[in-house]
Amino acid sequence: MISFREQLPLLRLNCDEVLHYEESWVHDVIQEAAQRSGHGDSWFAEDIAKGVILYLKERFQKTSIGIDELFMKIERTLRAVGFSDIAGNLEHQTPPARICLNAMAEDAGEGFELRFFQLLAERVKTLRD
Repeated sequence: MISFREQLPLLRLNCDEVLHYEESWVHDVIQEAAQRSGHGDSWFAEDIAKGVILYLKERFQKTSIGIDELFMKIERTLRAVGFSDIAGNLEHQTPPARICLNAMAEDAGEGFELRFFQLLAERVKTLRD
């Protein structure tokens, strides 16, 4: 995969897989940690997520970032603005997986519906693992 400078850096997972992620995912991670910390519907989660995203797009020098490094940056940002309790409740998680069904259908071939479902099952198992 190629990461363009004006976009978010690609996310490197522990299994050497790289993938794109949505800005909304970063917001959701912070929002979930805020709820676990007892902050409820946190108005600041969106602003903090925007700050992290802006940093990654404009100031982060590399084209990819490890998932642990990304969560470390989110934690540091939360602590810097006085939300240490939320930083302590961040759960390291991977972004939602996406599967291109069109490509999978093409791989299965015309008239091979059962092969499509075999391919789908294999891909879901791989992503779950």
